[in-house]
Parts: sequence; C-alpha cells; structure tokens
Amino acid sequence: MPRAIHPASPIGEVARQRDARPDYGPRNPLTAELAAFMQSGISIILASVDDDGSPLPGKAQGCRVDPSGMVRVTIIAQSYARLLGALSRGHPVALTFSRPEDHRSIQLKSASARIVEPEPADRDAALVQGAGLSDQLVLVGYDRAFSDAYVSCEHGDLAVIAFVPEHAFVQTPGPGAGTTLTPT
Repeated sequence: MPRAIHPASPIGEVARQRDARPDYGPRNPLTAELAAFMQSGISIILASVDDDGSPLPGKAQGCRVDPSGMVRVTIIAQSYARLLGALSRGHPVALTFSRPEDHRSIQLKSASARIVEPEPADRDAALVQGAGLSDQLVLVGYDRAFSDAYVSCEHGDLAVIAFVPEHAFVQTPGPGAGTTLTPT
C-alpha cells in the first residue's frame, strides 16, 4: 500500500481514547468516535482459528454498531464458510479496521461471536462502506476498476458476525502500536 501523506499517530490515538468516555457501558471499549470510524468506509480484516488452531482470515464488507454497542460485521458467506463455522463453534474473533489514506488502524477482540441473519441495514452498510473503501483506495493511488472489484459482493450471499467487543487496541503503525485503548 502506498505511503500515507499524513500518517496517523498511535500516540495520538491513545491520547484521544484516554480522554473519551465509554459510550456503550463499562465493559465495552468502544467510544462513539471509534464506532463512527469503524463504519466510515474503511478496510475491515477479521480472523479466528479453526479447531486445530490454524488461522482463518477474512475480509468484511461493512460494519454497523447498534445502540447497545453490539458490532455487526457483514461478510460473504460462501467465501468464508470455514471462518463462520469456527465462530459458530465458539472460537474467538479479532477484527482490524484500517483507513488507507493515513493508516489509522484499530483492532477489536472478543472471546466469542454469533452468526446472525443480515438485516436490510447490514446490506445497506455494506454497499455504502464498500463505496467508501473504494474511494479510499483510489485516493491512495489504486485504479478505480481494481478498487471497485475489490469491494464488490453478492448481496444475496451475506452473513453477519455479531459480537460485543471485549478489548480494543491501536494498530496504527509506529511507536505505541499495540497499546490497549481504554476510555475512562
């Protein structure tokens, strides 16, 4: 990926979250600002592990954070059947949200997740956020045809992974990456 013109700072992320209040209860590390970032049309990579411990990575199409702080991530079901199976058997989930223009990145983790049916709002979020990610990729130098193909999906083949985040970390490259984000 091309170098960011104005890279985000892990130290700035930690300071921003330290001064924020938890908007979804004391056990959920999300703030309203982080929820907005996660839903802004950026890259969403997720992973779990299979029963033998082997990694199961995936790419999400969109994200919604409901008023209770539940995160709903939309993925292409057929492409990630093994990942969905592992999550349905109670394996943990980790997601990284990253904005191409400045490499600002956060990671969420949860010990478990549920697979739920997509709602119309999940499909809408996948479309809107896919278009936003495509624009981000063009902004950093990728061809429009490539970026549109990268975010395309069949909306009849979507599944939703729902979970309440237990941990959040800054993953923006640089000093301070990996720091736990804990709003006060």
